[in-house]
Amino acid sequence: MPSNPAPPQQKWCPTCGKILQPDALLCTRCGHHLKTGRRIARRLRKGHAGRPAAGMGLALALGAAAAAAGGVAWALLATHLDFHVGYVAWAIGLAVAAAMALVTPLRGQKIVCVAVGLVAAGIVLGKLTGIFLQAGPLALELAHDPDALERALLDDLIRSHEIDPETARVVTDGPDDATTTELFDKARQTEARLREKLPAMSLAEKQQTTFPLARRMLAEMNWRQRIERQTSFFDAIWALLAVASAWFVLRGVGTAH
Repeated sequence: MPSNPAPPQQKWCPTCGKILQPDALLCTRCGHHLKTGRRIARRLRKGHAGRPAAGMGLALALGAAAAAAGGVAWALLATHLDFHVGYVAWAIGLAVAAAMALVTPLRGQKIVCVAVGLVAAGIVLGKLTGIFLQAGPLALELAHDPDALERALLDDLIRSHEIDPETARVVTDGPDDATTTELFDKARQTEARLREKLPAMSLAEKQQTTFPLARRMLAEMNWRQRIERQTSFFDAIWALLAVASAWFVLRGVGTAH
């Protein structure tokens, strides 16, 4: 009695993992040719799960939008929390890769290079935006420093013409041989006003008072100093994870659709 023929052995694409017909020579998802081992450029009209295949242009536009939105969001979040939150950089990489993968089935070196470039651009944009928003976090830092807060309040009184710079100098540095009795009295009165005002100020009022001082301090810094204030060693680690995530998603390994 003849035995039943063995069922054909199932095949998988070694590049993207798609299940193939037993006699298939070409993966219609990623273009891998099973006989030659090369990837062939595809001209398919349908993408993953029946979605229309989009070209590189739309993927580039969505990837750039995701990178820009992620970079700005990273800067705003870090400014609001006064903390680097470097793991958001990783989210930029995932967002760019997901946005590009959503609209195109293309995988390979070309789209990976584009995605990595967009991720890097989004991270740089986030850092540059954060540099321009440094005044707020620095003002909050100064609001907790009694000496800086006193200096900021004296600057306020000078701008409003309530005291002159000489009086502020005596309050800050103390009297010297050139200090007149009248100037000394003004300085003591100003000190009494500061002692009365400081305990009644909320943190938001203190930050608002130190904001002009923070802007002036930042204006006196060079770009290297401002970048050092905005970056840390861990940012580089998160940036590498972002790039690696975009590379892994868009090269097609381990995906199933």
